[in-house]
Amino acid sequence: MVNNISVLFNTNVDAHESSPHVATVSADLLPAGRRDGSVDEMLNRWHQLTGELPDVVALKFTDKERGIAGKAIDLRIQGSDSDLARLKAASTEIQQFLATIKGLSDISDDLRPGKPEFRVQLKEHAGVFGITAQNVANELRAAIYGNSSLEILRSYEHYAVTIRLAADNRNSLDDLLSLRVRAADGTLVPLSAIADIERQWDYARIHRINGQRTVTIQASLDTRQANAREVMGLLFKRFLPTLKTTYPDIHFVSQGQDKETAETGNSLQTNLLIGLIGIYLILVLQFRNYIQPFAVLLAIPMGLIGVVWGHLLMGLNLTMPSLVGFATLAGVVVNDNILLVTFLKERLREGTDVKEAGWLAAKDRFRPIMLTSLTTLAGLLPLLMETSTQAQILIPLVASLAFGLLTATIASLFLVPALFTLFDDMQLLPKTELSH
Repeated sequence: MVNNISVLFNTNVDAHESSPHVATVSADLLPAGRRDGSVDEMLNRWHQLTGELPDVVALKFTDKERGIAGKAIDLRIQGSDSDLARLKAASTEIQQFLATIKGLSDISDDLRPGKPEFRVQLKEHAGVFGITAQNVANELRAAIYGNSSLEILRSYEHYAVTIRLAADNRNSLDDLLSLRVRAADGTLVPLSAIADIERQWDYARIHRINGQRTVTIQASLDTRQANAREVMGLLFKRFLPTLKTTYPDIHFVSQGQDKETAETGNSLQTNLLIGLIGIYLILVLQFRNYIQPFAVLLAIPMGLIGVVWGHLLMGLNLTMPSLVGFATLAGVVVNDNILLVTFLKERLREGTDVKEAGWLAAKDRFRPIMLTSLTTLAGLLPLLMETSTQAQILIPLVASLAFGLLTATIASLFLVPALFTLFDDMQLLPKTELSH
């Protein structure tokens, strides 16, 4: 299933830094049509086989080809006047809470220690020797990186000479402590006599957004066990209010799939409502009635039934592309109902009983309605059966269209006549349509 494997040192996209302590391992998979299993299954299996790695600060298994809705869990912790230690402490508590939720993995933040460094601090009696911090910094730079202030002339050409300690004499803490620093009177003093050296790991980077220090927590989500919106809702309702009392100067902003889903969902809901109002107004003008258009609009909830069952049959998650497909379906499924209602009204004007008019309309329009729907389904079938990676994003949308159209078409043949019978029982049909 794996075509190529590559290892890149000194770089990682998620780390936002390039240093010897980061790396990226990439696996180039075979095309979807030539392999078994989904990408998510492979990532989970890879994660299980890798297990726990010692001395690893952050480890992520991700698919870079997809993820148009953003990270599953992406939470920003911000504070304008907060120090990094408080931000890190709040981040640690949130990560511990997220670790208790089943389905989350690869939980980490972007406030990570960078490369190890030696921090040199002068002792109080260093001034007795006339040695300043600048003197020590210059000596260390010259010993480690070299001093290029010397030039020689040879064959009328100038050559810069870099002088520094040999590699064997600058690769350990003991080598630094034994380094000689020139005092004010010219004597050489060991660095250990005038300074303390400790090994530390400082933060690799400090991220700011709108001038505020920001720590971002991210996590991967197994959609078979949890939902991003539910996880973030649980976090904001049950845990963050308590954490806010401990860190009142810190605020939290979600930037993950729950935010993207909410924004897209609100936009989709508004546009769908505008579309339904437009369809209703057009049908009112056509039928010259305020009640009968609902017999046409009945196809839309019938299509939703097909959308849900279609995703269950194909083992798909109900995602945002699925809802976009349902919104598109709303403008398609009403066409068959318009024809059915039009023929039913013609039979009523001819003096036919409502029940018989409904039966005749369904019988007369059965073939054209079914042929129209089946030809549409035949056109969608190739994309629905596509196994390539590029098509996986579109398959939920196409599944909504195909299965929703199928159920709406079949249900309309029964429900439209039944609804007109109900209208007749409630005396909601105009008398002009019931004249003999």
